[in-house]
Amino acid sequence: MKINDGITIRKKTWADRLLVILPALLLLTLFVAIAHGNDLDSRLVMIRYLLFALSGLFAFILPYISFPDPGSRLYQLGNINGKKLARFYLVRHRPVWSICLLILIATAMADSRGITEEFTSQLLLALYGLLFFAGIYLYAAYRYLNIGKDSQEWQEGLRGLHVRKRLAEIAKYPVDPGSIPSLINSVVISLVGMLGVVAGAMLYGFFGQGAELLFSVGMFLFGFIKFRSLERNADRLFYQANAFFNEFFGVSAGPGSDREPLKVDQLWWIPGRWKANSWGLMLQMDRKLPAGRYIAVGHLFVWVIAYQDAGRSAMFAVWLIFALLHHGFLMLTATQAIAPKWWLRTLDKPIHWMIGRFWIQVRWLLPMMVSMMLMKWLFGVITWEDLNLVFAVYLLTGALISAIISFRYERYWAH
Repeated sequence: MKINDGITIRKKTWADRLLVILPALLLLTLFVAIAHGNDLDSRLVMIRYLLFALSGLFAFILPYISFPDPGSRLYQLGNINGKKLARFYLVRHRPVWSICLLILIATAMADSRGITEEFTSQLLLALYGLLFFAGIYLYAAYRYLNIGKDSQEWQEGLRGLHVRKRLAEIAKYPVDPGSIPSLINSVVISLVGMLGVVAGAMLYGFFGQGAELLFSVGMFLFGFIKFRSLERNADRLFYQANAFFNEFFGVSAGPGSDREPLKVDQLWWIPGRWKANSWGLMLQMDRKLPAGRYIAVGHLFVWVIAYQDAGRSAMFAVWLIFALLHHGFLMLTATQAIAPKWWLRTLDKPIHWMIGRFWIQVRWLLPMMVSMMLMKWLFGVITWEDLNLVFAVYLLTGALISAIISFRYERYWAH
């Protein structure tokens, strides 16, 4: 990517793109398979569920894929203005929002009858999903670009000090005050998106598809105007947010934390040869991102869908997609902040780090199988064949993605 005066950021290799393209193709195939043959009303419900889930996804994930930005020093050397920085900020999210847009289009347009008299309605359905999603994404981008100043005030000011003391006295729970604005943002963005989906559905019930589409236009304009309002000061806001999260994500749990670090002997499911490899990566990952919380939220979302009386094929597809999304956490193990290349090379060979990554993913298998068996017992929406297939696909894709990440990251020892 060219910045200014010849300053560039390294272009992505085919392996980088493959890590995005393969999950995208899998997700697209699954959603087309689910939507294929369903009528417009069923696909509209599916898109509402998608928008509901994506609102929560971007409410949590955006700061983790935004900051710290590895190109920030190059931006400073190139003296990038606010508008260009805002554009680079959005481009950094492209692997995520582009996949979401493609899934929404595929869900809206998938029809076993091909182009029919309902084609216009399908286009309007796709337009509704795209506009609503763009609006909630831009609103989330606006709030997180504007978060550096608030986080610094909470971290260093009296508000954070009072909150720390109050929680220590009442709940006996240590908290980093600088993270409170992120928590507030997560709640606000989720509520705006989810309540927006509900409001649009109510308008559809009273006035028809045109009213819901008009509401999505309003959602898009809301997010667009909010984000554009920051462009003038985007350079200052960007560097504030980047500096705060660079410090926040770079600091390990301090002595005030009541959370015990992961112990090697807790990894009972990992063979002894690879325990140390997996333990080192998991310890660093947990300091960067509490993956267990996101997995728990994912299970809750799947159970909400099951409670809505979804059919067998829909629930099987949801479980398959959820299983594949587990592997996204492995991307953290291919970053310098989590696993520096010199550290990996010093301790072991790349093949053993690849196997260690695979065993990391096995930790989520038991909770997923237990959750599926409980769902089978309570709702009967999935079968043993579905469960076994999800089990096999999870293991195979975990091994494949572990191999791709290791090949992409650890083969370039000299870089």
